[in-house]
Formats: sequence, C-alpha cells, structure tokens
Amino acid sequence: MAEQVKEAIFFDVDGTLFDETTHQVSDLTIAALKQLQNKGYRIALATGRGLSLVQGGRLNEIQWDGYVLNNGQIILDQNQHCLYEEYLSEKAVAQIAEIARKEGLVTSWETKDDWFLLDEPNEYVKEVHDFLNEGMLEIKSLEGKKFLMAMVYAPKESGFEAFKKIEDIAVFPGVVSYADLCAKTSKYQGILKMMEYFQCREYIAFGDGNNDLEMIEHAKIGICMGNGTEELKKAASYVTKSNQEEGIYDACRHFKLID
Repeated sequence: MAEQVKEAIFFDVDGTLFDETTHQVSDLTIAALKQLQNKGYRIALATGRGLSLVQGGRLNEIQWDGYVLNNGQIILDQNQHCLYEEYLSEKAVAQIAEIARKEGLVTSWETKDDWFLLDEPNEYVKEVHDFLNEGMLEIKSLEGKKFLMAMVYAPKESGFEAFKKIEDIAVFPGVVSYADLCAKTSKYQGILKMMEYFQCREYIAFGDGNNDLEMIEHAKIGICMGNGTEELKKAASYVTKSNQEEGIYDACRHFKLID
C-alpha cells in the first residue's frame, strides 16, 4: 500500500513566524519546523512579502518546500524556481497612482527584483517599515516597469475605500498603517496551485491577519495566533498562543504534529 501523503502546512510571516519585537523566528519554532519536515510534512510560506523579503529573520535556516509570495501572485518551488506569476495590469497601476496622488497618500511599489517608494516618506511609512524591520526605500519612478503589488500607507481606520473600487485588484489592509494592493488573487488561490504541485488534498495553515482569512477558512485545520485579529480568531479552528509565547510550537503539540 502506498504511503499516505501528509498535509502541507502553510505559514504566514509577519505576526506569525515573526514577532513584532525581534522580527525573528524563535529557536523553538525553528525546531518545530524541522521536526515537521522530518515527520514528512511539506512546509511552505504563505505571505504578502516578496522573495527578497523572506531571506532574513532566520527564515533561511529552513529549507522550505515551497513559497506562496505576494499574497498568491508568485509561487516558487523548493529551489525558488517560478511555478506561477501574476502582475498588476497597467490600468490598475495608473488608477492606484492617481488615487494616491489625489488623496495625498504615499505608495511603494514592488517588482520581481526591486521595492521602492514613489513619494517622500511620511510618519506612516516610518511606522510600517519599523514594524516590518525593513530599512527605508529609495524613491524611483514607475516608468518602464511591471509591478507585482503596491503598498499604500495610511491609518487602518481609513478603510482604503477608493482603492477597493478598482476592479482588477485585491486590497489587503495590514495590521499597522498600510494596505497591500495586489492582482486579484489571494494566499488561498496561491495555496491551491502549491497543493497541486505538492499533490496534496488538504492543508493546515497558520496566520494572524485578515489577509489570512480565506486560507484559514478553507484549511483542514486553520490556526490563528493569539495576537491575531478578532475576525480571524472567529474563522479559525484553533486559537493558539501569541507568536511571542511560542504559539506555533504550542499548536503543533496540541494537534500532535510533533512530539
């Protein structure tokens, strides 16, 4: 009889693998991830970050089996070879830039190999990049480039309503003062492509923010970190401890995924 294929396990990064204080993956989480792989689980990232932004914080101590990046727009295999990619349309890029200009909002833009500001940074940019533990970006123009996503910097309570009216983008508000503006896909849609590559039928997911909702709702086991949003906690199968209290290790032990 063929050995049963185990579920794949997908992990958000900010607020899940990383905590807001150290911006690192803890020793206990590293140990749990390695034990999951040793037990035959495939483990993958599912994040709004691009490839260049998942190299630090000890993430590169793990040989990930796959990457769902940019909220599902880039799918990479274990060797970081591209399985799928999707970019913002030229029309969407123009609409985002025009709305930001009219509303006086700062934006940053991500290509496959670059990330830059279109405008001078303000207090919201500094808050977000402190939260992400990323240095300040250079200021460049949009000309002659293809974009995976944009980021708009504004208080969460602003709602980003004008951007939500753009037909062919998805808006994912962050846990601090920003929203990701992506092609109309999601982490869940990216996970489906990754699952096809893995030849798995079911998956387990860890997340903390509302851009994790769809992937948590469709998971066999959807796990929300203790520091997660109230909406995600309601959607989850299980609410674990916070990322500063070894929540990933706690949940893996709770579901007997590791010893």
